[in-house]
Amino acid sequence: MNEIQKQKLMFDVRKELDDETITDISDGLIYREILNDFKDEDAFLLTALLNTDGVNLYSSSKVELWPIFLAINELSPKARFSRDNLLLVGKAKPPFKSYFKSLSDQLNILYNDGINISKDGDNITVKLRVGVGV
Repeated sequence: MNEIQKQKLMFDVRKELDDETITDISDGLIYREILNDFKDEDAFLLTALLNTDGVNLYSSSKVELWPIFLAINELSPKARFSRDNLLLVGKAKPPFKSYFKSLSDQLNILYNDGINISKDGDNITVKLRVGVGV
């Protein structure tokens, strides 16, 4: 993938900001280090934040809500948190260990091997690096 194609995919909030201003994760030092440390020139790196938390819907209820959020940092904040980019599934709390073990395995594959995408005759390998907060 050439540099122009990469730039089309990236959201860049730093155009007119100084190095001291932090308005988004892409302004942070750790985010920049992750991008700088990525050495696979044949792949495009996306980063994401994954977090979850559970809550009882009512104080006396056994009904729980366990949202799992995965936000791709290279999307604009508006697109990143848009309701159009949400997945809502499940009727019950998943078994935490087995669910997150499976999710972790899949995310590791996306980071190590990536996924191949073909568009307009161009083949792109996209890898995903995820930061987690539970």
